[in-house]
Amino acid sequence: MARQEPHLSPAQLVERWRDRPEHARLEELAAAPLPELEDAAVGRELAAAAVKLLAEAGPARRLDELIVRAETIGLSDDEKRELRELQARPRHDS
Repeated sequence: MARQEPHLSPAQLVERWRDRPEHARLEELAAAPLPELEDAAVGRELAAAAVKLLAEAGPARRLDELIVRAETIGLSDDEKRELRELQARPRHDS
C-alpha cells in the first residue's frame, strides 16, 4: 500500500487498516520511534513486520502475506506456486 500510494502519511496508512485486526498493532508501530537505520533497512524491517502481522492473523490472511512478500522481498518457487493456488480459489475475507 505504501508503495502504491507513497504520498500517504503514516497516520493515513494506519487509518486504511482501521477495520482489520492488524490495526491496533500497526498503530503502535507507527507511534514507536524508529532506530537509526538506512532507508533500505527500514523498508526490509517494515516488510518483515507486515508479513508477521499478516501471518498472525490466521490462514485467511496467507494470500495477503504472499502478496506483501512478492512486492517487497520476493517469493521462493514454493511460495509462488502457493500464491497461484490461493489466487485461483474464491476469496472470503474474514
